[in-house]
Amino acid sequence: MMVSRKKSNKISEKPQDEGSVFSPLRSRGRPKDAALRQRILERARDLFLEHGYQTVSMDVIAAAAEVSNRTVYSHFESKERLLAAVLHHEGERKRPKFPEVEITTKDEFVAGLQLFGEGLVALLTNPAIIGLGRIMISESGRHPEMSRQFYEWGPRKTESLLIQLLELGQNKGWVELRDIPLAAAQLLALWQGTWLLRQQLGLEKKLSTLKIKNHVAESLHLFFGGACVVKEHAKVPTIS
Repeated sequence: MMVSRKKSNKISEKPQDEGSVFSPLRSRGRPKDAALRQRILERARDLFLEHGYQTVSMDVIAAAAEVSNRTVYSHFESKERLLAAVLHHEGERKRPKFPEVEITTKDEFVAGLQLFGEGLVALLTNPAIIGLGRIMISESGRHPEMSRQFYEWGPRKTESLLIQLLELGQNKGWVELRDIPLAAAQLLALWQGTWLLRQQLGLEKKLSTLKIKNHVAESLHLFFGGACVVKEHAKVPTIS
């Protein structure tokens, strides 16, 4: 994820640990069919969401994908690996992105935060992500290492990228923050709000695009008014 081609404005992700269950599984033998792998992932995702992780076997997944059990194992060496691949695939597909433009002004900085926040909230309110998150929580006791790696790959990476963006604003003199990691955690909490728990409990429907935009803008208003000072009154996104 690039914010600028200049070194001082560059925001980058750490490379994925190859020992992680969330790192791409190296295929043995001849290259695997990408379309076939995609079909297995989609069928596994649908089955996990409908029936839960524990009740769905690799045989059931193979049948749904119209392939042999051996073919599934040739792509994913275990059901744990398959679940991790589903989580990784869905998360990467919907992960919020920084705009690949150079941020040179404080207004562009604030607009970048707005776009990143909108992408994050859209990700967290996606029904598939909510369902898979429930599965990850329910399996955390049986697979603590996978839970730890999931946190490092997902929430922790998102927080790290936000910290880098806030550091950019601090270094450019656009904001003043006493504790950047704490400020990032507070902003993430504002963006998540209480609606995330309500959605996890099935008490609230998916947020509309407009509601997400307004929620993120309101959160930024609170953030800039309390956690930090925006120098020279940079334009905070207006609320419709």
